[in-house]
Amino acid sequence: MDAIPLTDGDQTWFYGLDSGGMTLHLWTAEKVEDLLSGGAAALRETYFGELVLSPEDLKRLHSGAVARIRARWMPETHQPVEAERALRRMLAGEETRGELIAWADELHAKRGSLAEQAVRATGPAAHHLTLLGDMAEAMAMQLRAIGEFLLKGDHVGLEQEINRPQSVSSEHRAATRALRSSRHPTALLAADLIADARDAQRLVAALREDITARLAVVLADAGCGKTHLAAQLTTEDGARPAGVPAVRRRPVCRQKP
Repeated sequence: MDAIPLTDGDQTWFYGLDSGGMTLHLWTAEKVEDLLSGGAAALRETYFGELVLSPEDLKRLHSGAVARIRARWMPETHQPVEAERALRRMLAGEETRGELIAWADELHAKRGSLAEQAVRATGPAAHHLTLLGDMAEAMAMQLRAIGEFLLKGDHVGLEQEINRPQSVSSEHRAATRALRSSRHPTALLAADLIADARDAQRLVAALREDITARLAVVLADAGCGKTHLAAQLTTEDGARPAGVPAVRRRPVCRQKP
């Protein structure tokens, strides 16, 4: 398509814009084509796709970056520590979603067992079991919803869901104590459910804190595994593509003859 300059009226409008102290230049497509060459070619390629990195490109770059430490880095025997788990929560990795779903399944299973007992129970016990079951199911639904928002990358929905109050109240603890006092067969199951719900709460609280972090710094002495941690974190992980760790060569000290 030929470059069509602005009409006289359009040029008057253009130069009359409030530029905030900047100088306005009116270029045609041909002028822009000439300017996006030489050193500006990288800018052009970046905006128009030629430098866009595909998952395959990132995987190749990751392999090249970790080649220097491949002999001493064995991902098959890697054991995550708390620092890595916190970093993966910040990255909303597959492990975090898996942990959320695992807790949701556990709470849902215990809720099912309590519901079966509630059908056969009478008096206050039936009310206590129903109360605990409803709490477990509501918490399980929240954990699944958080996992779905993480998977979709829906940060608005995630923020709303993760800040929605969901807790073990004094009423739930009182129901558990009542079941234990009456020596009801489900007393141990109810106590186990309360413990699981509290652990799930702690997971949500840690996730809420970690996903809002904008910068993470890992400090440790030499030889503690920071390089291996970087290589492990940047490895391709399900829906998340690989990253490129900055792996430096170790300095070699040679004794002068």
